[in-house]
Amino acid sequence: MNYHPSPNGLTQTETELVNRNPATEYLLMEAAMCAWECLLETHREKGFEDFGGAANARYLCSKLAPAIHYGYVIANKDDALAGWSYDWDFVPWFMDRCVIFTPQGVDLTPDWVNHCRELNPHPTAEDLLSEALPHITHSPLRTRIEEHLQNAE
Repeated sequence: MNYHPSPNGLTQTETELVNRNPATEYLLMEAAMCAWECLLETHREKGFEDFGGAANARYLCSKLAPAIHYGYVIANKDDALAGWSYDWDFVPWFMDRCVIFTPQGVDLTPDWVNHCRELNPHPTAEDLLSEALPHITHSPLRTRIEEHLQNAE
């Protein structure tokens, strides 16, 4: 898996952003540590056997570091992530939305760059309701949300 965004898939502005914000050794180390911290928060009780043990999980986090860094650069275009912290907000979001852990290792969703591009760190109430709607089964609450969203248009 290529953990760098494909130049063919980036806009000219995104390519310029990526070129102005190279993944230095320090930034890659920070990204890997933040990913590891995120895994500790989400998998500590389950353990790391699914990742081949804790040492391998840390290694997988280091493999994700370039994608995390470039994903942040793309998502933060025009300072869009103002108010979001890199380690406590962006990296957990990235790990949840853009990363697939398999018994064979780690992979990125095919559309991970688009996820970063479309990240909305300050959603409206309607955005949140629209995102939640597919997870709500048929119920009076679902009907009320659907009606609210129709009236909001």
